[in-house]
Amino acid sequence: MDLITFQKRFGADEACRAHPELVLWPDGPVCTTCGCVDNAHRVRTRKGLWQFHVNTAEGFNATMKRAVVGVFHRISRKHPVRYACETSFRWNRRATEAPERLREMLRLARGRCLPYAVLIGATA
Repeated sequence: MDLITFQKRFGADEACRAHPELVLWPDGPVCTTCGCVDNAHRVRTRKGLWQFHVNTAEGFNATMKRAVVGVFHRISRKHPVRYACETSFRWNRRATEAPERLREMLRLARGRCLPYAVLIGATA
């Protein structure tokens, strides 16, 4: 391709941004994680950037907030990771029925215990 043809084809910034997208996604943008094409939208603050599945992070965050209010009632500074792990367990299995989720939780907890002294941070 000579310089004149290149300038005609890519003379504007938008044409330069659109070309790699056409090469990468000839049928439109596709999520690299799951292959989804329905949830893509352009990020307004950065030209040429696509974003996928924004609602997933927002949904988990809302689930965590609801768990604090409805299940945990408060989160201690000693165990925030445990609260997040439990919420993550529930989030990852949200499509399963409650009895099945309980059976899996009990199966995973078998043989593991957290002594009360460690739980409350008491020193021996």
